[in-house]
Amino acid sequence: MVIGSEIQSLKCPITLQLLEKPVRNAGCPHVYSLEAIRQLIRHGGVEGIKCPVSGCEAEVSMASVREDKSMARRVREERERIELEREVGGRDVQEVGDESMDFGEEEEVKVE
Repeated sequence: MVIGSEIQSLKCPITLQLLEKPVRNAGCPHVYSLEAIRQLIRHGGVEGIKCPVSGCEAEVSMASVREDKSMARRVREERERIELEREVGGRDVQEVGDESMDFGEEEEVKVE
């Protein structure tokens, strides 16, 4: 997704999956899934860690991240789009499959 001249991904840089409960770091423009950054900070053994995005030197702590409602809305819209594609795609495949799966007489198969 392009915002201004910056490209923002809807995927968490930690999990590489669509964001879950997106939070934005106050020290840099990066967005993470809440539970992923929480676990990373917890396992870091300190209050804060270096941003997990390659090349970013910003510090990240639970105190420096805030809910990103705008990104949450974008992720929700993307999930809805993906679900709609699955539904439409699944119907198309099923319809084609129903028509093309008629092979005439059925053979009996013995299972031993």
